[in-house]
Amino acid sequence: MYSKATIAGHPVHPMLIAYPVAGYTGTLVGFAVYAANGQQFWLNFAVALNIAGVGGALLAALPGFADLAFGIPRTSRPRPSNWPTRA
Repeated sequence: MYSKATIAGHPVHPMLIAYPVAGYTGTLVGFAVYAANGQQFWLNFAVALNIAGVGGALLAALPGFADLAFGIPRTSRPRPSNWPTRA
């Protein structure tokens, strides 16, 4: 698929999705360690990584929406026929 949001010809959205994935994985690990030993540090760590994951997801969503809206041609198979068309 052709990406409209690029830096030096490389698509931005696939570059950014690694950060929320890492943040959410770290959140899971932090909560698991907190459940195992009960130290407050791990709960704070998990919450901070969750906030970072959500922020990263919002940041990655911007070029993702641009690719979805402008990168998929109107006549291609992935675009459903009931999507609104651009004027």
